[in-house]
Amino acid sequence: MVIIVYKRLMIAIFSLSLMGLIVSMVGSEALDEGPKDEDTKDLYHNILIGELFPSGNVYLERFLLDGGHDNVQHLEGFNYPEEIAIYPIKKAKWASVRASFSQLIKTTYIGEIEKASIYFKHPFSKPRQDALLYKVDKKITDTPMTVVSINNYEIEKITYFDDSQIREYSHIDYNMAMKHIRYDHERKDKYGSSLSKITRANTILNARKIALFRLKNIDYDVLLSFYMTHGIEYVSTVYAIDFIQNGKIILSKEKYNTDGPY
Repeated sequence: MVIIVYKRLMIAIFSLSLMGLIVSMVGSEALDEGPKDEDTKDLYHNILIGELFPSGNVYLERFLLDGGHDNVQHLEGFNYPEEIAIYPIKKAKWASVRASFSQLIKTTYIGEIEKASIYFKHPFSKPRQDALLYKVDKKITDTPMTVVSINNYEIEKITYFDDSQIREYSHIDYNMAMKHIRYDHERKDKYGSSLSKITRANTILNARKIALFRLKNIDYDVLLSFYMTHGIEYVSTVYAIDFIQNGKIILSKEKYNTDGPY
């Protein structure tokens, strides 16, 4: 029994370190360790993503990760507004809704507060994190929905995709994906795994476009995409943000939502 528990602990620790490596690999991507354009950096730091519930509760965290694969968020110093516009990441019967600030959630496992959560559900690690809780005045959904908001910016237009359009990738994307695949295969050969070895389908090379956002008074668009991947025991939905100017990606970031073990 002790051996089994120890083995599961070591697998879990390795899974955490693997996801941490993935995040560090993709975090600076083609950016030379970050955007030099302060306007772009400000916009990126103000992108929020989270979940709207039938109750009207909206939990939001920053797309920017500061706590690794666990999505651990710290919002000290973040200038959040009293009212914010919420947008579904997939086409819905409603285009946007205003939500009013309720409270700053501190070091909380949101999956225990909202039992129907999909976005915040982490049944194994149960991360305790900070989040912004907003509320909408009326019920607009019967099921939890993943939503986004961009603090301090106005979204003029959203173009939704049907998950069939693959995000265009760069040579840097390709090289990092191949490195990720090699690393995954080497570790699974060495340690074993409850999940299969990843392929190109589990990397940014297979990311599907979700939505393209046009912002007011900003000369580039923001593209949101996603793909699925997994480590030794953990499965992740990975959200990718691209800033596109004149048809060229000038900044890319990825955010892992990790769930497991399986």
